[in-house]
Amino acid sequence: MNDFVEPSVVASRRERNKAATRDAIAHAAFDLLGEVGYEHVTIGMITDRADVSRRTFFNYFSSLDEAFNVRVTDALDRAIEEFDKYPLDQPLMETAISALHVLADQQFLESIALLYAQCEKSPSLTANHYAAWETSSHELTQRLLTRFPHTDPFALSVFSNTVIGASKAAFSAWHDTLGEELTPHDTAVLKEKLTTAMEIVKDGFPTIVSVSHAKGH
Repeated sequence: MNDFVEPSVVASRRERNKAATRDAIAHAAFDLLGEVGYEHVTIGMITDRADVSRRTFFNYFSSLDEAFNVRVTDALDRAIEEFDKYPLDQPLMETAISALHVLADQQFLESIALLYAQCEKSPSLTANHYAAWETSSHELTQRLLTRFPHTDPFALSVFSNTVIGASKAAFSAWHDTLGEELTPHDTAVLKEKLTTAMEIVKDGFPTIVSVSHAKGH
């Protein structure tokens, strides 16, 4: 009987197991965040619920804050991956709007709403949350450099940082409109705010008027 297994199959299985462990830790962390609040969650509580060791936790996450923010990181990664699904000749801002709409996912929105509420209690959680958006700016730049190798890297960097910054502003404005529970209307509102943010960027901030211009000078 031949028990030989292709190395690629073994590697693939190992990667799936690692991803499952990471997800289990992240789910445990986020569930506890919602149940007991940021200030009461400990690494020990997370590892007990995920049925992993403390060492395993730190194999995947450097801190509690990073584990709490993993859903944001994963969602932003998914949005960036969406860029590759659109044709190269499509206007870049249209691609950005389409790609960012994948963030209007109910599970992710529930996560982001909870995180924004918890961030009000913790400067370190807020810093890690903002770092996730900052990292996505860099990753988007790298993805665009691959898609448009003959384009000015600085211009692509400016575009990436502007798009991600505008998206973060849209999420902040969206969070301010939320009630006690998320509804389908809230999802529609987020899509509208993301689209509006991109259109403001594309049109050169037409609603910003200088004082002298507003007075007709």
